[in-house]
Order: sequence, then C-alpha cells, then structure tokens
Amino acid sequence: MPATTTGRLWLQALSQRSVWRRATIVGLTAGVLQVSLHQGDVLLKEGPSLHLLAKCLLSPAIGIAVALASAAWVYVEREQSKQNTQANQATQATLLETT
Repeated sequence: MPATTTGRLWLQALSQRSVWRRATIVGLTAGVLQVSLHQGDVLLKEGPSLHLLAKCLLSPAIGIAVALASAAWVYVEREQSKQNTQANQATQATLLETT
C-alpha cells in the first residue's frame, strides 16, 4: 500500500466528521467562555451593539478554527504513525522471508 502524502492526509482529516465535531465542541465551548469573560459585563451594562455582536461572534469562530487545526493535526499524526507501523511490519516480513 503506497504511503499517503501529508497534503492528502490533511485533506482527509478536514473531510472527517469526527474532526469537525471535536473542533466545534471544543471551539464553541472555549469561545462562549471567552465571550462571557471578556464581553459579558459590557453586554450587561451597555446592551448589544453591532461592534459587540461582531466581537461575540468572532471569539467562537477563532476557537473553532484553532480546535479544527489541532484536531486535524492529531488525525494526520495518527495516520502517519499507522503508515510507518505498516511499512515496518512489511519490511520485517520481507526480512523474515529472505532468511
């Protein structure tokens, strides 16, 4: 089985539902916590504004982006590790056959 290139592994990672699910859960949680901590008092005192709404939407979006990159990275590393293990096993099997 030929090794998959790193670029293809990243594309595979970004097409995995589990990667997106993990990124959304982690990113939204972190983003909502950030919004509550950083914008909560202003939101309660001054009420909603367009500027504040933009900041409140941007925090979870950044959190999701960071979590997505992290989850995809883990996927790529796992797949590369699997490929290396398979390659090592194939090499060992070939060596055993020749001896």
